[in-house]
Amino acid sequence: MSDTDKITWIIGDIHGMYDPLAALVSHLDNERLAKFVFVGDYIDHGPSSKEVLDLVMGLGDRAIPLMGNHEHLLLQTLYDARHREHFGKRIWLENGAQSTITSFGCKSFEEFEAKIDEKYTGFLRGLKLFHVEPLLSGEANLNVLITHAGVMLRVSLAEQLAANNYADFNQLVEKERIWIEDSSVWIREDFFGGNPDHWKGHLIIHGHTPTHLLDYFAKDFPIDAERHFLFLRKHPKNETVVSIGLDTGAAFGNRLTALGVAQDQLRGDTLPKLTLYVAQLDIKRGYYRQQPITLSTLTVPCNVA
Repeated sequence: MSDTDKITWIIGDIHGMYDPLAALVSHLDNERLAKFVFVGDYIDHGPSSKEVLDLVMGLGDRAIPLMGNHEHLLLQTLYDARHREHFGKRIWLENGAQSTITSFGCKSFEEFEAKIDEKYTGFLRGLKLFHVEPLLSGEANLNVLITHAGVMLRVSLAEQLAANNYADFNQLVEKERIWIEDSSVWIREDFFGGNPDHWKGHLIIHGHTPTHLLDYFAKDFPIDAERHFLFLRKHPKNETVVSIGLDTGAAFGNRLTALGVAQDQLRGDTLPKLTLYVAQLDIKRGYYRQQPITLSTLTVPCNVA
């Protein structure tokens, strides 16, 4: 099998749902696997945040884990003096922290803070913000850009991609005076309504906004809910797809989704199309460890350079 046939699987928000993650990873970890890329939000809400982190960390160099807003919030609560001065532990606790604290065998934030192993906080501090998979078809170049929530419109894409970890990201946000909810780990409205020419040549695949809550978060923006419970944003001036959201709500009892990207699935020159593999595990249909994983494909015209 050639490297162009191998699949990079991009997995959406997990939020402590270990069993569906383990089932999905086990099914996809085969001879066609190139790597797993995780869009972040491993923790909070679901019952098994520690187990999820252990699984992802245990994948070693077969995985590229990215930072979500929940990991960023945990680190802010533990280590950011200004955040602690203004908010203390309140914001994290309001965003599902107790389930994470409990999964580590602790009863309170204070106990968690005292006992959390450095291997976990070191892992979280080192998480990247972006991963790019370059694809080529004839004269067409397309970069599949994977991140948690989206990209910032006030900062060049090159500057954003240069932020390699938690410290770099915080430095960039502070330098540009960007409110954290407008940053690439939290962003929603500004990204959904922004001009996609800002990331021309890239197809953004992200999580963060659960697709079943689109009516609330994105009702005023040109986003079409499509098959597979994904949502595809199209360019306002043509039919190319400029971003795909794959947080299909595993933490809310819905689906956990993985999108597969392979080099040989970008075809065409003037208006190339990319065929994505879609793997989903539907928790609502029964006890998820016994549920078959559905496999299908989705072909989208791309916003190439």
